[in-house]
Amino acid sequence: MAYEELLIHTCDIYHLQEKTVGGSWGVPGTTEYVYEDLPDQEAVNCYWYKQSLRLAPGEPGTDFVELWTVQFPIEIDIRENDKIVFRGVSYKAHIPEPIRDHHWEVTMERDDLL
Repeated sequence: MAYEELLIHTCDIYHLQEKTVGGSWGVPGTTEYVYEDLPDQEAVNCYWYKQSLRLAPGEPGTDFVELWTVQFPIEIDIRENDKIVFRGVSYKAHIPEPIRDHHWEVTMERDDLL
């Protein structure tokens, strides 16, 4: 079985963009970091498997932290802090690790309030 056949999921990748907002009359603008509305890479083949789930009660609500490990083909441009949308849910990418120059393995994090 080929590795590509194991990549049974698809997701969209949004790269973090740096933008300068405002500024005039010699005053520098402020730097903001945003994700574009359209994905940089659409329907990327990948494989997701759950790593952990943690619920922590607090104020103003319960903190819900979900971690997944995701594998991507080596030719995919995946970066730290990318936003990944999988099944309609947004995740943030941690540092991608190249596995034997064959594929990427990345931990994804979802941190929300319940």
